[in-house]
Amino acid sequence: MHMAMRGLIDTFSAIFRHERPQGDLEHAAFLAEMTERVVVTASPKIRAVRGYHKRLLPALDSSSKYFAESIRHFPGPVTLAKQTWNSDPLVNACFASVEQLEVFLRGNADIREAASRTDSREVYFLLTMNRREEVVYGSAMVGEMIRRDVPQEVVTFSDHRCVAPGLTIHETKQQLNRLALELLASLASASILETRKRLEDLERERTSLGYELKILKLKDQGLGSALTRHGEVEKELAEGGMIQEELDAEITRLKSAFSDLEDYLRLVESIFSHPESMLRFEDMTLEVNRKGVKNYTGIDDPSRPIHFAQFSTSERSRAAFLAVSPVEEIIA
Repeated sequence: MHMAMRGLIDTFSAIFRHERPQGDLEHAAFLAEMTERVVVTASPKIRAVRGYHKRLLPALDSSSKYFAESIRHFPGPVTLAKQTWNSDPLVNACFASVEQLEVFLRGNADIREAASRTDSREVYFLLTMNRREEVVYGSAMVGEMIRRDVPQEVVTFSDHRCVAPGLTIHETKQQLNRLALELLASLASASILETRKRLEDLERERTSLGYELKILKLKDQGLGSALTRHGEVEKELAEGGMIQEELDAEITRLKSAFSDLEDYLRLVESIFSHPESMLRFEDMTLEVNRKGVKNYTGIDDPSRPIHFAQFSTSERSRAAFLAVSPVEEIIA
């Protein structure tokens, strides 16, 4: 093992020795590995800050606990199989037909790879999907009468994806924790890049405005001043000057946010200390019937409750639950 990594593990083991009577070394090794992964992803420059690993340790541990607890509350594992498509309301709601379920299980390369491992009997994974709700007009049974063109809310799930396939639920949950930490690191890197891009855009805007104001002044020289209305140029110059001051203030603020490597470290530390601000998990319960209609009370096909999780960043949201599928459902 690399000496630097060995040193990190020894340091983390000492810190956790009194807090974790079991699995100290394993947990310390995990945090040591993830610290390096996070730094490489977020900004390798952080390595130049003395003691960066000790600074990041509490934040990474906090995030790891947050994700482990969130994953522990994920619904499932729910069995995905031809039989459960008929019997389980959640499986039925997420797949439009048993054929769609079969195509997903047998056509997903990651699931098939896990199923082909030695001694594999079943494959666990996190199933994620896009969820869409829309109002459509359809038939509904009201009492003993069928009414047509009744507005109904219909829920559909699409873009099914398998995440963290494993042969045990423990293996899958460990992978999910790791992937969540890696996502936080990517979001930290994206935040840094967005700030840089914003700074470059503002500096270009300031330069362009400077040229425009200079051109305005030049056109007002000599006889040019007689061709403009009184005070017109002065007004435009004053307005341009105010915008210039606002740009200068924002540029100064952004530059000060990343004036040295400590600022990069502080950003990453802050994000990992409050993971819920970047990646949120929510328990969801809906009532849908076999056609996906929400809150349908007709006796012909009443809605049934389904439970799943929803995890979101500031830009995206996906429905998810832990799933398990027997190997014989995957490899025909």
